[in-house]
Amino acid sequence: MSEPIKVLVIEDDPDDAALIQHYLRQPGSPEARLEVDCAGGLAEGIRRLKEESYDAVLIDLMLPDSHGIQTFLELQKGRGDVPILVMTGLEDVTTAVEAMRLGAQDYLVKGTSDARLLKRAIRYGIERKKLMDQLVRMEQLKAEVRERRRMDQLKDDLLNSVSHELRTPLTIVKGTIDNLREGLAGALPPAAKKMVELSYRNILRLSKLINNMLDLSRLESGKAKMNRSAMDVAALIREEVQEFGLYARQKGVIIEENLATNLPVIQADADMIAQVLSNLLDNAVRHASKRVTVGTDAARDGVHVVVSDDGEGIPRDKMKDLFNKFVQVQREQGGGGYKGTGLGLSICKEIIALHKGDIWVDSAPGHGAEFHFTLPVAGVPA
Repeated sequence: MSEPIKVLVIEDDPDDAALIQHYLRQPGSPEARLEVDCAGGLAEGIRRLKEESYDAVLIDLMLPDSHGIQTFLELQKGRGDVPILVMTGLEDVTTAVEAMRLGAQDYLVKGTSDARLLKRAIRYGIERKKLMDQLVRMEQLKAEVRERRRMDQLKDDLLNSVSHELRTPLTIVKGTIDNLREGLAGALPPAAKKMVELSYRNILRLSKLINNMLDLSRLESGKAKMNRSAMDVAALIREEVQEFGLYARQKGVIIEENLATNLPVIQADADMIAQVLSNLLDNAVRHASKRVTVGTDAARDGVHVVVSDDGEGIPRDKMKDLFNKFVQVQREQGGGGYKGTGLGLSICKEIIALHKGDIWVDSAPGHGAEFHFTLPVAGVPA
């Protein structure tokens, strides 16, 4: 059996209060069971509402301690979260309608309702209140989403502006450090040389971060220009693997190719796809134990590429965040203390989305990580 509906009746006329209680306490279906309490004035009613939990309130607008629309407003101010149904005489219907405009769920004219109509009005009032609360919450959520988007846009605009402003002075600083490294200002003592090398590595990292932010800003804003052409995916992979060969050997990692033959021709921007491969290979080599594999196979309407490593893998609860901006998931194996920009995988996601492909990761702790992406064949609409 369902919980009873608890109703508070605020009515100073003992006869009217007794009649309402009689109507509401008449036997009905289990779903319509009602428990009724009464209060003789507004102050007492508000006090009882604060002390106990009620599902609905029936209130006479003419009470000893309050009159007319002010009665409803005071009750609403005290417990506006409870559905309120107002009771009035025929001569005060206008006031009751005004109460509904201000938030009452319904109004009842004294002497015109029977038990069935009174119970139905209470049930409908409760349901309408729930619906109105849901609508209000939906509007609040919409406003929160709009504000969050506005703040995200402001943040992106600020990052983009700052990145542009930093690029020129950073280029000058990088050039100066290059000159010091090359000895153009004279030979440096060993301690100074170490400091210059440290500065140079951090400038390269900062330069990469700025370039990544600008790349991501262009991709997200839709301003990135694509130069599509027929592309041999296998040939592009071989070029990228060759470029990473020395870096991989220095870390004791072997890069293997497992490229399918007779792959379909891809219509894509070769420079953008090279950037995706470069980011994925960089991650894989840094986190690999001994081996990185780049494989391809024909997928439905396109080509499937996977870059895998044999490192410690990624916790499953972290994978959903990998392609978000500035997310860096620490992996125990590899890395060598290197801290990336946290933008590489976001850039990969935007580039693949621009090509109407998909990108995802499969991994488990202790079993390495596999980064997959697909690209459509030439002629597939993009």
